[in-house]
Amino acid sequence: MIGIEMDSWNPSGHNGKGLFTAADDRGYFAKRSEIIEIIKQTAGLEQSQIQLQRHKQILSLQKRLYKMDQLEKKLRSGIELGTDQRQFLQRKIAVQRQLRDLTEAFELNYPSVEIDDVVRRESSTTLNIPSNVPPAKPSATQKAPAVKAGDRIILDTGDIGKVVFVGSVSFDDREMFGILLDNWSPNGHDGTVDGTQYFVAPEGRGLLVPLESVKDLYDETKMMAKQKKKKQAAKSDKRRKSVELKPVNEDEEESNEETKKDEPKPAQIYEGDNGMYPDLPQVGQAINVGGVYKLTYIHIY
Repeated sequence: MIGIEMDSWNPSGHNGKGLFTAADDRGYFAKRSEIIEIIKQTAGLEQSQIQLQRHKQILSLQKRLYKMDQLEKKLRSGIELGTDQRQFLQRKIAVQRQLRDLTEAFELNYPSVEIDDVVRRESSTTLNIPSNVPPAKPSATQKAPAVKAGDRIILDTGDIGKVVFVGSVSFDDREMFGILLDNWSPNGHDGTVDGTQYFVAPEGRGLLVPLESVKDLYDETKMMAKQKKKKQAAKSDKRRKSVELKPVNEDEEESNEETKKDEPKPAQIYEGDNGMYPDLPQVGQAINVGGVYKLTYIHIY
């Protein structure tokens, strides 16, 4: 695993969990295979343009927060707000976070980071959408699974878990899903984010994710069929390896036959062959091997 300090706050972030040091909720663990690109430092001229753009975006966010403060004053004085104004006001926490992160990137002169893209994308969309314009529908290729509390799901990270919370959160304007993971995750928590407890989970097994992080519903029958198929394939491969025949090397076979021919044949000594092996007992001689016996035959290898 690789410990990363993210450029912006992350709902699954932490402070490094004692393995490295990171700002609160910006530490993140990732596998090496999940890193798709190494961002090089930006050249001087391009960096100055990024800083100029950041300054403009900071001013824009400050103006947006000022409008939100004015709407809150109206609300406190009893003035009823329109639907668009209430939706605009609900984004205040997210805008405050964006302003904080963007200001930090500006002050530390970071190269292009994630918060730049987030704010740029936010500023390019119109917040006050006319009521006569229907919301955009997702294309057929972007169908998201219908997820509800109690469902078992597979995340885009490969983690599997059960949905135990569905609702709004203080740190994001999207609907979030609280997941009780089957296994501990280095980026997991106990269901508490920014001091607010959204659900209860053992430490390291809770995650809050948007719908786009849900890859699919978990189908146990389908997963068991896949695992069975893998086991059968592994078993077949093992069986195939066990019956593989070693090719015959003709030269080696001929060499073995010649070696057998060269092996000395055992010598046989019968009674009457006296004197052939003076260091051995003579055939016909009585010997004591736990009893007295007459030696009648010697077989020598």
